[in-house]
Amino acid sequence: MLRSSTLDDDVDADCQLEDKKERGSAEFMNMEGDGILDSMYEVLWTQQDKEAIDMIVPDTVTFKFNKPTNWYFTKVSSKTKRVRLHKKKPSAIRVSAILKHFQRTCAACCSDIAAYYISQPESTGGCCIYYLTRDELSHFLLHKRNKNGILQGFVDPKPTTSNTYHNSLIRCSWSQSVCLVERRVNVHLLTSAKASRYHNFL
Repeated sequence: MLRSSTLDDDVDADCQLEDKKERGSAEFMNMEGDGILDSMYEVLWTQQDKEAIDMIVPDTVTFKFNKPTNWYFTKVSSKTKRVRLHKKKPSAIRVSAILKHFQRTCAACCSDIAAYYISQPESTGGCCIYYLTRDELSHFLLHKRNKNGILQGFVDPKPTTSNTYHNSLIRCSWSQSVCLVERRVNVHLLTSAKASRYHNFL
C-alpha cells in the first residue's frame, strides 16, 4: 500500500497546510493492534520533518462512518528531490473529486482496476480487500453504505525481465524486539484470463 504512479513537482493547491502544532500530536497516536491502522498515514505525514519518509504513497483516502475523512498522496519536489507526503484540505475531499482523479489515473494502467478498498468487517474479524474497476469504483463511492476503511489507487507492478506483470505484496510484522519484512509475488499474470480477478491480484 505504499506505491505511486505519478509524481508532480508542484504541490496541489488543495494540499493541507502543515501545522507544526498539529504535527506534534501524532506522537500520541495509537499504532498498536492488528488489521487496518489508518493512523499510520497521519503519523507519516506529521513526522516527516523529523525523519524523511523515503517512500512513495499512492493516493489514499480514509473513510469513517461512510464519509471520506483524509486524502494522502506523495509528490517529489524538483528543487529538493525529496519525497513529501501531502494531505488534501477537507474542503477538497469530495466524492466527485475522488472518483474523477482515480478514474483518470486508471487510464494509464495495464489492467482495468482503478483502486482497491480495504475494510475490517466486525462480522468476520479479518481484513477484506475489494479490487474495483472504474465502473465498480463509481458504484462504490456513490451508493455503497457503511464505508469504514481505506481506498487506495491501484498502481501497476513493475514488469519482469520477460515484460510480464505480476502483482506483489510486502508484509511487515513489527514488535519492539523483532521486525520481519517479506515480499510475496503472485504466480498469476495480472491480466490472466485463466484465473479470477482476486487470484490475479491477491
